[in-house]
Amino acid sequence: MSRFTKICVITFTFGASCALYAASINDILVKSATSRLVSQDMVRSNMTMQIGDEFSPETLSEDIKTLYATKQFDDIEAKVEPTNTGSVTITLTITPKAVISEIVFQGNSLISTKKLRREVDLKENEIQDEKLLSEDLQALYDLYRNKGYHDTTIKQQVVPLEDSHHLKVVYEINEKSRYKTRGVDLIGNIVFSDRQLEKMMETEVSLLGYIFPAGYFDETELQNDIDSIKNAYWDKGYLDFKLSKIDRYITKDGKDIHLTLFLEEGPQYSVKDISISGNTEFSTEQLTEIISLQSGEVYSSGQERRDINAITNKYSHKGYLDCYVLPDRSIESENNTASVEYIIREGTAYTIRNINIAGNHITKDHVIRRELRIHPGDVSDISKIEASKTSLQNLGYFENVDILPVSTEENDKKDLNVNLDEKLTGQLLFGAGFSSTDNLVGTIEVSQSNFDLHDFPGLRGGGQRMRLRAQFGSSRQDYVLSFTEPWLNDKPLRFDFEIWSRTTSSNREYDQDSKGSSVAFTRRLKKKFWRQSFGYRIEDIDINDIEGDYSKLFRDAEEGGDLVSAFTLGFVRDHRDRVILTSSGSRISINSEFQTEAIGSYSNLYKLTLSADKYYPIFKKTVFKISGEIGQVDNVSGDTPRIFDRFFTGGANSIRGFKERDVGPVDPDNEEPVGGQSILLASVEVTTPLYEKTVMGSIFVDSGNVWKDEFDWTPSELNVGVGAGLRLFLPIGAIQLDYGWPVSREQKHLGTGGRFHFNLGYNF
Repeated sequence: MSRFTKICVITFTFGASCALYAASINDILVKSATSRLVSQDMVRSNMTMQIGDEFSPETLSEDIKTLYATKQFDDIEAKVEPTNTGSVTITLTITPKAVISEIVFQGNSLISTKKLRREVDLKENEIQDEKLLSEDLQALYDLYRNKGYHDTTIKQQVVPLEDSHHLKVVYEINEKSRYKTRGVDLIGNIVFSDRQLEKMMETEVSLLGYIFPAGYFDETELQNDIDSIKNAYWDKGYLDFKLSKIDRYITKDGKDIHLTLFLEEGPQYSVKDISISGNTEFSTEQLTEIISLQSGEVYSSGQERRDINAITNKYSHKGYLDCYVLPDRSIESENNTASVEYIIREGTAYTIRNINIAGNHITKDHVIRRELRIHPGDVSDISKIEASKTSLQNLGYFENVDILPVSTEENDKKDLNVNLDEKLTGQLLFGAGFSSTDNLVGTIEVSQSNFDLHDFPGLRGGGQRMRLRAQFGSSRQDYVLSFTEPWLNDKPLRFDFEIWSRTTSSNREYDQDSKGSSVAFTRRLKKKFWRQSFGYRIEDIDINDIEGDYSKLFRDAEEGGDLVSAFTLGFVRDHRDRVILTSSGSRISINSEFQTEAIGSYSNLYKLTLSADKYYPIFKKTVFKISGEIGQVDNVSGDTPRIFDRFFTGGANSIRGFKERDVGPVDPDNEEPVGGQSILLASVEVTTPLYEKTVMGSIFVDSGNVWKDEFDWTPSELNVGVGAGLRLFLPIGAIQLDYGWPVSREQKHLGTGGRFHFNLGYNF
């Protein structure tokens, strides 16, 4: 019997097994099959069945599964015997897992044994754990690769000792030297320039490698680069392309390597014929319509892959989960043509029978099912399955989400197994930070992103969000309570509620006190990626402690309190690939606010803003971003918009290089900013990784202005700032460091020197 095979043998020593259901349990005995002791308390505490209970084979079987799940035992044998009193005695004979007595490292000289031991989590005198053994091996490989020893190999052996209850783990390490790449030459390329091919390669000369331990040669990385180059040539029709030779020159000191790659491009091939076979669900004409590769054109492997995906996707929408397409190419070298036949293996069209969810120990079942885009009885559409997986991942409740179609006894039906790995969703945060906007700020926050208002006292697993936050510092005090129900009354309608109290002084030479609350409802629109929100905000705002050098006009208009009562309406289209470290896609936001005296507001006014961000991946994870915003606020009747309803700009999140909120109209007496009714912003930024995903560098150009009156946008009057920055993505959060210089100033009060901007934390 294998050490890792779990076997349960239940031996009945008296006649009819049905009689056991009526028998009570007289005793539960625990024995060890080896010389090692087994804790009876530990075993019994993991069993549902207890002395005095009525015996049930099903319950005993479940208890044995639970004991195996503790990962403490190799084998469990259960024996059930009757007693003279009509009860039964259960005897569990248990083989405990072996103990790791020794961990040995052999062959290592470049990295000390002491450092290697720190990388392994499984320690001596601990119970054998196959998962930890696998993770320890990967950790050792990561250690060598992070230090540049990419070609090092490690063999892990688990050796039984004489008593078979103790093990020795041996790591046999075959270390390889490391070299820094100091040159990559390309010979024979005409179709692609050196620069174009270098952009396809991860193997490169690292400038940081001249200073830091980085830029080491990796053979696996080079082989991937060769595949990338080959794919690029095949995509252009050069089917005879090959890499004829690689010269590796290693310097005498054994520290650097210089590579020379010899390429043979060959002729370019065109497409002679395109054909399709094996199709019965769709006609050849229907499939031909979605094929992009055409006769007479230059052959392209990329177009061929897209055709295969298009055909497969068309079948997958009809439930053909097992459909696959094979391209069969017939090459005619004498006339440089290729005929392509798409051979289709359709398989069976399936519908979904059951959806089985596992791993959700906290999250309620209905919270998961409502996010699924596919349901029992639906056609097994793979796009809906993938959309369901993405939807569950975006909840933020799970480390991993797997949705696997599995066969059933019904030939035309499949079950979906949804396997989840939950993570912690609550957070208690104590923090302090500094930003160029708010100076020194302390934060206390408790939040739960998987909250359940109806499950007291657990308060988890309902898919709601709750946050209680207090911020206090030299220029602001904020207290905020917010709550979100993403599915109001089990419908895809999000409900948001927030209540707050804020006091802000900053550099404005007056204080602004605000107390208020808001509610909002958000729903998905039929148009893909679009959401619509509608809400109401009520806020009591008071302007006080105005410094003496402000003009009388400002004092008369702004000092004192007013009530804001407003309806809000918004539309958002978010098509970004991810919120943090976005590399492609776009986000468009349209927001409006309508205040009216009819519901108690100080004036009848409206505010409209339109903002957009577009991301373009350039090369090697470098991203080009272009952003814009335009806004307008005006009164329909009543008082003109007060200072808290006007636009301000300048600073870290708008026009870098200028003082926070400093750009735009100012008070005539002291030149302090007073905001305006029209705003226009535009920005371009390029970010590129400097060190993996931890350090990003950026260069930017920001421009914009605020004008006093409504509809007063004048693009020729934009202030412009240019600069560079760093983005540090650390476990504590993201740190943004920017330095900007004003290169064009439209207002006399604006400073001429550069300005440093700092922010800590993720901005969504």
